[in-house]
Amino acid sequence: MNNDDDDFFTLEEAESKVGRRVEALREIARTPPGGTGTVIETDQASEDGYYVVVQWDQASERRVFQFDTGEGETVTAVIGGRATRDYIRRDEYEKFLREV
Repeated sequence: MNNDDDDFFTLEEAESKVGRRVEALREIARTPPGGTGTVIETDQASEDGYYVVVQWDQASERRVFQFDTGEGETVTAVIGGRATRDYIRRDEYEKFLREV
């Protein structure tokens, strides 16, 4: 692995993390301290470096809007509420996450 890839996982390291549960020790990528998630896959960052992909349990903010049609009916629209996924380097994993 070259110096540019030192912050990334090797393929073997990244694959060994898939399925592991993690907790954020401090805010990381829109997830507050104490937030939990699961490593769901790996993704290649460079020729020799890989990310792990964490899917957080806390969904993105969900917003609900209601509109009056003017004809005595109300329409409800829900926006958001999707699971958040983040691509995490090895150095971030070691500093900001712990396995639970």
